[in-house]
Amino acid sequence: MEIEIQIYITNIRKFFDTNKDARKEMFNIPYADEEMFYEGLVEIAKKNYEVHGDPTLSKAEISELIQGVIQQNIRNELKELIAKDMVKIVDVSEDGTPILQVTPKGIKAVEPPPEGPFQEIPGYGYICLN
Repeated sequence: MEIEIQIYITNIRKFFDTNKDARKEMFNIPYADEEMFYEGLVEIAKKNYEVHGDPTLSKAEISELIQGVIQQNIRNELKELIAKDMVKIVDVSEDGTPILQVTPKGIKAVEPPPEGPFQEIPGYGYICLN
């Protein structure tokens, strides 16, 4: 790897290590994996260096990168839920978005109310009415 790319990646890591607010803003989002971000950062920095002679990413490239990481992690989790038979794809919308359904295995079992003169009181459960 070129030294310019290594310096750029090191500076980005140092920035997020020392600037806690920026780190929180960037990586405190569900599915925003920091290591996946850095892996993608290296790839884009290499491409930028080869094409432009400068590894620096634009704001748009950084935004696309973090969005891509989030989307990939969501896809991975969805694949796991499908593999566990907790979710299934029942159809696909016109724009290509899958329509999902939670399967009985993915629904938490709820006990039916007892028969008779019972009323459920939140925090107390069922009480018998005389």
